[in-house]
Amino acid sequence: MNSFDKTASRIRGIIPALYTPFDRDGNINLKILPKQIEFLSNAGCSGFFVGGSSGEGALQSVRERKMFAEAVIEEVNHRLPVIIHVGAMNPEDSYELAGFSKKMGADAISSIVPYFYNYTVSEVVDYYRKLASAAELPLIVYYMPAIANHNSCLEDFINGILSIPEVIGIKYTDSDLYRLQIIQNITPKSIIVYRSQPAGGTSVRARPPGQYATTRAVAWRASR
Repeated sequence: MNSFDKTASRIRGIIPALYTPFDRDGNINLKILPKQIEFLSNAGCSGFFVGGSSGEGALQSVRERKMFAEAVIEEVNHRLPVIIHVGAMNPEDSYELAGFSKKMGADAISSIVPYFYNYTVSEVVDYYRKLASAAELPLIVYYMPAIANHNSCLEDFINGILSIPEVIGIKYTDSDLYRLQIIQNITPKSIIVYRSQPAGGTSVRARPPGQYATTRAVAWRASR
């Protein structure tokens, strides 16, 4: 088992998407962070997802994102896996954050594609390939049709990202359970398909071994 496989085996279960705490002046409030980490760790979470939509990473500067990511990694201190979301509108910011995540000792990175504009499947795959090269860490890619125009090329997208050795998982962010099942059917068992917010009525067969969820960071016990 290589180091990427070992990391993938640890990033399972319920992974709260951390909120970034701010003070009244709009500055990141790191004083609250230890309480967040302690509460979720004691409740039995499996890791932490930093800088995603719930953490308002897209609204922060690169400096702020680095500061909070570093603080989380130091506070967790290798007790649980920490996944840093590095996605940004500017790919160069993403590559910078990816390299920083490696330097700080993150366990893995994740990223949406650069948003606002539509991209072809080959452009999306190329982005993730460059991101993996910048980080040299296990990579969890996003499947998020709302911001990436690869709805009609699902198999091409999956086959493309599976050609990147650093990819250990796919974060599925969509309400279409049929597409989720397709992805699970065409990906090898070594690739973990993570689900965002669980939808009511999800079948056991369509329920993946890992979930990222905003509500997990607030109503942990009620959502278990």
